[in-house]
Amino acid sequence: MNFWLTSPYFVPTFEANNTNYANMPTPKKIKLRGKTYYRVQYNQPAKGLTSISKLFSSKRDAIDFIEQTEAKYKKNRTVIKSKHRFSELIQHAENNRDKIRTRGDKLFTDDTWKVMVMRWKFLSNEAGFKTVPVKDLTWDLIHARLNVMKEERDWKTASKYRYESDLSVLMNYAERLGWITHNPIGDAKSTDRINTSDQRNRVVSQEEFAQLLKCAEMIAATKSSPTYLTFPMFIRFIWETGCRVGELHKLTFSNIKFLHDDDFGAQVIFLGKTTKNRDEKVTFISKELAQIVRRFKIATNEDRIFVSRYYEPFFDAKRLAGLDEPDERYGETITFHHLRHSFATHLAASGAAFKELKDAGGWKTGKMVDRYLHPTEESVRSALLKRKINL
Repeated sequence: MNFWLTSPYFVPTFEANNTNYANMPTPKKIKLRGKTYYRVQYNQPAKGLTSISKLFSSKRDAIDFIEQTEAKYKKNRTVIKSKHRFSELIQHAENNRDKIRTRGDKLFTDDTWKVMVMRWKFLSNEAGFKTVPVKDLTWDLIHARLNVMKEERDWKTASKYRYESDLSVLMNYAERLGWITHNPIGDAKSTDRINTSDQRNRVVSQEEFAQLLKCAEMIAATKSSPTYLTFPMFIRFIWETGCRVGELHKLTFSNIKFLHDDDFGAQVIFLGKTTKNRDEKVTFISKELAQIVRRFKIATNEDRIFVSRYYEPFFDAKRLAGLDEPDERYGETITFHHLRHSFATHLAASGAAFKELKDAGGWKTGKMVDRYLHPTEESVRSALLKRKINL
């Protein structure tokens, strides 16, 4: 090895590649537990390189790391003019399967390839990536949309990670094509991939839901698709019963008992095998919703009530209702699961006891009930007025 590379007086200049890197870190020789290491530290926010600190057993390895980091930074600043969309990338990959390989440079098996392509197309359609230019797919965008899908579809963290991994294969291919500067999945922080709290804070008001429902019904009136036609009934079920999306997708007409009751129109039974906690849940729906369900039952030969995922009509209804943007207080965009959280909060505000809340929502523990309850201005105002009366 060249003496100057190991000399403590050597400072890398990187003149060999004719690049002038100002303010680059210099490997610092340190002793740790009796061994010699070379530390490289980055704290350059202007480059997007912060809080990086790595130890290397040799100065050559440290220098290599600096070169690779700086090269990546320089590459990331390259302007990509390509306007290829995500759907085009999938098509290109399908036509060139032999060029997409595992880390060990082997072809993917037929089964693995089939599942991977299926997931790419699923993300294209359901996550809204289809028309997005590949160069605009940042990690923040990918992470945000996958989180929404994780919440709405009751994915476990492992399921979300599988989609990220398969997407990473496709983005590696895009990088080799020159459609992007680097694979955005590599920008993920370690904290992005752990099962962090999914707590929601936004409460959908009665007025907001009424507007959402009105717009859903207006859109349904112009469509012939079963997905759009049943969507208003779908969100009404969540609003009235607080059920999960996954439970609704497994609900059948045979689990609904129509009533001759002064208060409710039908009893709804979510069987234990269809609920998240595997406990059977019994709830009730209004007469108006029960009439809608009865009409759909007469018009179809299917036993399952809801057979679609409803993400497209939900997006359209939110946009028409002016509810497709994050709120100012919490920065949260309304999802199906926000309707479940709002169900619990409004039920509590109406005076329901804690056990009544627990039973109505199908929660197994009091801790889960607490997680779904959110303070509202009305509830705080009511509590303070009671105190004022007692003074």
